[in-house]
Amino acid sequence: MKRMRGMGIGAAMVVAVIFCGAWSISPASAQQIRCWTNPSGSRECSDLPPPADAKSVSDVRGRAGRIDGQESFAQRQATDRFPVTLWSNECGEPCSNARKLLTGRGVPFSDRNPALPEMQEEFKRLTKGQMNVPLLIVGTAQLTGFEEGQWNSTLDAAGYSRSPSSA
Repeated sequence: MKRMRGMGIGAAMVVAVIFCGAWSISPASAQQIRCWTNPSGSRECSDLPPPADAKSVSDVRGRAGRIDGQESFAQRQATDRFPVTLWSNECGEPCSNARKLLTGRGVPFSDRNPALPEMQEEFKRLTKGQMNVPLLIVGTAQLTGFEEGQWNSTLDAAGYSRSPSSA
């Protein structure tokens, strides 16, 4: 039986490609992303270490069933059409539950603190002088106070996924 020339090189190339692909998606190669609150009260996220004066530093982990940094088409569409902003401060359980709901669903959001002097005017303008938090803004819809069912319904209508693994 005649052996075909080049079969050994082709097989070696396939093995090399598989090895390189497996290495590139290994957890060891994943970048560490951290989020923190800067001195002005805004949330920042980066793959660089936070500055020394950063508060509330937390690690962001990848989600099962998706490649880190990759959003689904539906998630990108929801984010573009209906951006989410959470206005909150240290109001206790309502504000912490609001933040947990958004992060638990994998909803990207801007975290704003109306207690900071530079943000008070914008918050007063949005709320017509009312200083009630948490305030969720999804596109043009505003929800004052935390009510899980209402928040979930609004996020569902905007197209945000209920589970972060499908985002």
